[in-house]
Order: sequence, then structure tokens, then C-alpha cells
Amino acid sequence: MPVKYCGKTVTIKALPESIEIYYGGGRIAAHPQCMGRKQDIYCLEHYLPILERKGRAIFQAKSVRDQIPKAFLDWLALQN
Repeated sequence: MPVKYCGKTVTIKALPESIEIYYGGGRIAAHPQCMGRKQDIYCLEHYLPILERKGRAIFQAKSVRDQIPKAFLDWLALQN
């Protein structure tokens, strides 16, 4: 879920094929359910506010490593 809601009380709806997260009556996130075992599904947009503040963390963030091509991350590392 978006990091600005961390520490807040949210409502979670588990639907047959998705998980929805609500705060203050509005839906703040929706994700497909993992149908297999030991799966992680990340929504990169949710992590961007943290990565903006801690730029070097981008190279260790699992949400980034799983979604951004390694060649691009290697190139980005050379730019710093």
C-alpha cells in the first residue's frame, strides 16, 4: 500500500482474485492475489516516495530489482 498510509488503520477486502485496501472510505490500493506459493507482487509506485528520499536504496529495493531491467540498474549505478 502507499507508504503515506503506513501506521494508519486500514480496511482490507479479500476478493476472489484481488486484494483491496481502503482508508477513510476510499480505496487506496488494489492488487491481484498471488495464486502460487512464495510469490511477491510489488507496486513500484507505492515505494517511490521512499526511494526519492533515500536514492541509494534503489539498488537494494526488491520492488525495484524485480521490475526494472538489471541492465538499466547497472547503467544507473555508473551514473552516480
